[in-house]
Amino acid sequence: MRALSAGVSAGLMGVVLLGCAPEPVAPASLDTASLDTSVTTDTATVDPSVPPPPSLDAAGVEAEAATLLAGLPNAADVLQDWRDLFLGTTPGCPGITGPFSIVAPFSGCLAEDGRIWAGYAVYTEGDAEKIDVLLEADASVTDADGATFVAAGKASLTITEAGAFDAAVSGTWGGAGHDDWTGAGPSVAVWATGDAASVALTGGVSLDGAAIYLSEVTWDAATCPEGAGELAIRDPGGWWYTLVLDADCGGCGALRYVDTDLGRACVPLGAVLAALADATLAPPPEDG
Repeated sequence: MRALSAGVSAGLMGVVLLGCAPEPVAPASLDTASLDTSVTTDTATVDPSVPPPPSLDAAGVEAEAATLLAGLPNAADVLQDWRDLFLGTTPGCPGITGPFSIVAPFSGCLAEDGRIWAGYAVYTEGDAEKIDVLLEADASVTDADGATFVAAGKASLTITEAGAFDAAVSGTWGGAGHDDWTGAGPSVAVWATGDAASVALTGGVSLDGAAIYLSEVTWDAATCPEGAGELAIRDPGGWWYTLVLDADCGGCGALRYVDTDLGRACVPLGAVLAALADATLAPPPEDG
């Protein structure tokens, strides 16, 4: 009986409490008409297809081109630098599979002279011409001081008995400790043909964000001593300056930045190509 009374009392209490709950209050109406719903935006937008103002004038382009042209690669340097690495090597590391060819773990092996060799390289010589060499590599050699020479790509050189050459270099070559263009370790893709008195070349070099591309440039010691053709220089922002050399082979031409005329500029193309011919045809050292 007491249990029933307690249950009834609890039920009544619930009714009382429920009956004392406050009435819900409707929210105040929101006057949206009085709100400022406008959004302030910056009307100036950046269009990635529109180039920024040029960061270089004609003199700046000339200086940049001279720097990049000074690092124009030639296959003879690549091949000689690679052969030089084998001076003082001993069997075991690297695993020498043929003259100047290796197979080493990509994790590296430690040679007796303290250098670390890694990767592979295939060096082949033909016998149909005076010089006929092909090097294909994906390798690196690190000396005891930590300087690394990277050989990643392909280099080929053919020189006929008559002195005509056909040379190509592509990939990334070089590293610290080399005093020629390979010391900077650029990314390259260059094809050249010629002889001691003429060169035709197409290709480019990329270094530290800047790049130069040469489209069918030529040099002839007798008829075009300063060079001819078209050059394009890319700034670190990715925009191109184009220099079309005059047909008179004076080494100068009209310079444009995308569609903007920047006047005239001159580059030492003739001297660069003449030096490339000399380096390509120079006989290798007897110990190479």
